[in-house]
Amino acid sequence: MPGQDTAACAYSCCFSQGKKLSHALRISAYVFSTGLLLFTALVNSASWFMQNVTLGNFWQTAWLEFYDYMEGDEWTIFLIGAALVPALAFWGFNGILLVADITGKPTFITRYRIQLGKNDPVSTSYSAFSAD
Repeated sequence: MPGQDTAACAYSCCFSQGKKLSHALRISAYVFSTGLLLFTALVNSASWFMQNVTLGNFWQTAWLEFYDYMEGDEWTIFLIGAALVPALAFWGFNGILLVADITGKPTFITRYRIQLGKNDPVSTSYSAFSAD
């Protein structure tokens, strides 16, 4: 196949689709399980450290401080927890990708695009609300 390196061509020619799929699933399971294990260890270590710094009951103390700060208004706490925090997390991470799509910078993000060279950078002249 033109444009492929010899190792990729040799890999695709020598294995059946089922073997490639099982190999990809094994690698994915290994990567995801390792990431989950490391994330769990990091969270547990940070929690243990915070428990020792605050002389125990870190999460209870943090919740009570937040509850007192909100003056016990459960509706405001619900709105912040169910709407504001997820929205800020979504737009915080995806805003970086949006800027990378529109400007083409930073290049360390744009080099991992699935369709290289297509919509690079994304055209901003199209409007979903145009009369075309």
